[in-house]
Amino acid sequence: MINKQEKIKNNIEIINSDIETGKIKHALFDFDDTISLFRSNWRRSMSGVMMAAMKKNLDIDSKSAKDFVDNLINQTAGMQTIQQMELLCEEIQKRGGDCQRPEFYKMIYLNDFDEEISEYKIWIKEGMVSREKFMVSGVLPFLKEMHNKGIILHIASGTDNEYLVQEADILGISDFFKSIEGASENFSKRKVTQKIAKEAFGDELIVFGDGFVEIQCAKEVGAISVGVAIDTSNLGNVNKKKRKKLIEAGADIIIPDFSQYSSLLQYLGV
Repeated sequence: MINKQEKIKNNIEIINSDIETGKIKHALFDFDDTISLFRSNWRRSMSGVMMAAMKKNLDIDSKSAKDFVDNLINQTAGMQTIQQMELLCEEIQKRGGDCQRPEFYKMIYLNDFDEEISEYKIWIKEGMVSREKFMVSGVLPFLKEMHNKGIILHIASGTDNEYLVQEADILGISDFFKSIEGASENFSKRKVTQKIAKEAFGDELIVFGDGFVEIQCAKEVGAISVGVAIDTSNLGNVNKKKRKKLIEAGADIIIPDFSQYSSLLQYLGV
């Protein structure tokens, strides 16, 4: 069991030991790389699309393009895909270039995943692989425990709503959640967080995610925030760059996954 004086134990790093535990009523989760690994390569795929757009439409060297793209992705992780592509187009135009509409780049990005993810879904449906193969380590029992203890669970994701709902169902987790909200015309993680915060005040709400945006939204309403600094190329380990960004956003706790879920639940007083 972790105590307030310990900074790190069992892969759970306590950044802010002043949070009040034992009061949690609602929990809000990001989806990709927090629950699901279906899109574990999303950063690499998005980087490829953005780099190609910048190189095609601007006179820019590869390093400058990569530096901009890496920073954009890190700062907007958790936003809707279309918003990320809008920022890309704004930058290209600001630098004097011309480009396609943001929807065009979003379509290319999503097409990168469609065939691969469709195959994964078939494998799960036909029982060829366990659904847990495509889930962050320990998250399934963690969700079950939270649900069984009466915590009201929610998902908010920048992934398009139709894909999000379908994938949560395929992973067999839909029934754990009171609400599942993905990207749509009026969606934002800020709106979802603020809506839940009307029912759960301050430390009664906890937010889990691997993106800057959801952690920032959590801090705006005084919620507890857990940054999931997952290293998708070396599962079980902390991604140091992601950890740094999550701490900058205000994460109270850093974990690489939910493999030590029992210790985390004890620390949170759930």
